[in-house]
Amino acid sequence: MPQEAVNIVGAGQCGTLLAIMLAKQGFLVDVFERNEDPRIDDVDAGRSINLALAARGINALMQAGIYEQVEPMLVPMRGRMVHQSDGTAEFMRYGQADNEMIYSVTRSDLNEVLLGVADGIPNVRLHFRQQAIGYDAPDCTVHVRD
Repeated sequence: MPQEAVNIVGAGQCGTLLAIMLAKQGFLVDVFERNEDPRIDDVDAGRSINLALAARGINALMQAGIYEQVEPMLVPMRGRMVHQSDGTAEFMRYGQADNEMIYSVTRSDLNEVLLGVADGIPNVRLHFRQQAIGYDAPDCTVHVRD
């Protein structure tokens, strides 16, 4: 029985994580990304705020079996400081309990881990510098341009 094929447009965090999860279920996955491979080319994506991961994001990484690779990069954030106009500041927790928090991670670091894992799965093919220019629903095809 031939593998069912899936095309994903975008090799960011979501697209790459989806590719990993689908490939582990047996799908043949092609990922098309318009940009250069950030692992090879030192592409300056400009300034970017870190990504905040909550329980749902952590659970997705666990389901994909890659949380252990990402965990050392995570910085816990228990809350935020709110500075009032009168000069006072108040700490506001993100969760109800002390152990409830979100985690900060550098987007580029997370993406490098995800791409490395995806690249190591035989039924995932990563295509960089391939811009999606159209989609043909009846034929289930994506049209790309170099």
